[in-house]
Amino acid sequence: MVSFLRRAIVTLTALGSLALLAALAVARLTPFTGWWPVEALDTFALYAFAPFLVLPVLALLFWSRALTILTIIVLAFFGQQFGTQTLGAVGLLAPAAVTAQESRPRVRILTLNLHSPNSDPTQYVPLIRELKPDVIMLQEVTAAFERAFDRVLGNEYPYSVRAGTDTAHQGAGTWSRLPLAEREVLRPTSVVDDDHENNTMHRVRLLAAPGQDVWLYNVHLANPAAGKEGRRMQIMGLDSSERNDELAWLIRETANLQRPYILAGDFNSAAGSYPHRHFPTVWRDAFGEAGRGFGHTFPSPSTVGGRLRTFSALLPMLRIDYVLTSPVLEPVRAWTERVPGTDHMAVVADVALPAGQ
Repeated sequence: MVSFLRRAIVTLTALGSLALLAALAVARLTPFTGWWPVEALDTFALYAFAPFLVLPVLALLFWSRALTILTIIVLAFFGQQFGTQTLGAVGLLAPAAVTAQESRPRVRILTLNLHSPNSDPTQYVPLIRELKPDVIMLQEVTAAFERAFDRVLGNEYPYSVRAGTDTAHQGAGTWSRLPLAEREVLRPTSVVDDDHENNTMHRVRLLAAPGQDVWLYNVHLANPAAGKEGRRMQIMGLDSSERNDELAWLIRETANLQRPYILAGDFNSAAGSYPHRHFPTVWRDAFGEAGRGFGHTFPSPSTVGGRLRTFSALLPMLRIDYVLTSPVLEPVRAWTERVPGTDHMAVVADVALPAGQ
């Protein structure tokens, strides 16, 4: 009886593990994205490895060769997918050495999705004055927030561009210590939906240093987990088509730019997932190159008026906010900051400009 029970447990565990491993392989190693369960598994793949923790325990308990082999295969797959981030998160792997010379001018970018309604910039003033970013790129900016920001920080960040701030949560704003020149609202005509108001994005030319112009793109791609109202979060029925169309448009938009560029904001695309794997190789991921660990930004444990938000987690679970640069710019350092009043972490990145243009 004991032998039968042992075989049954080992067999069921092995079959279940193989099924989950196969599903993860499909989600992470193939371009198949047409079915929402696969997309959800792709997005939350890190946490889908949790059930495998039972494998080494049962392998030792039952001295099972089959479960031992499966454990080794799972560890190898996990290492291939998340090894670098895991080692960085526990302090065993530092970011790659930065080669940018100290003489090269740098800009510090801070990007944050405010999670509207949010009309109180004063809660961010201490962090902003401590970090002294050169450029602040915000998403879900409302008219009330931009007016308040100008009152409390307008003297320190006198240059700005805003778009869509007359909406509930589709607006964006960029504030800068450095002069801003040419600006343009970005409304990808190929993906405008008459039944849904898309997030408003914009670009602006930053006069970063004498002879050093950089295009700044304030990005907020469509949320594939949003309900028809555009605000209700849902996992069942994920629809990433609009987000993918906007991302494809953004890739085309930057493909032929002659000036250096920085893309910053909420891409609603988890690091390692299908859309992230298809970012152009010329896009340099600041946190990926100069950050440590996973850099998760959503959902941030946040409070409003001393109370935890309804949709919160003990720790952020996904990295969906990015600072990306063109090849001639070099990420020097990148990290995340927990801030109040929003379900996103802020991303901060120091970027070295070219030696000369």
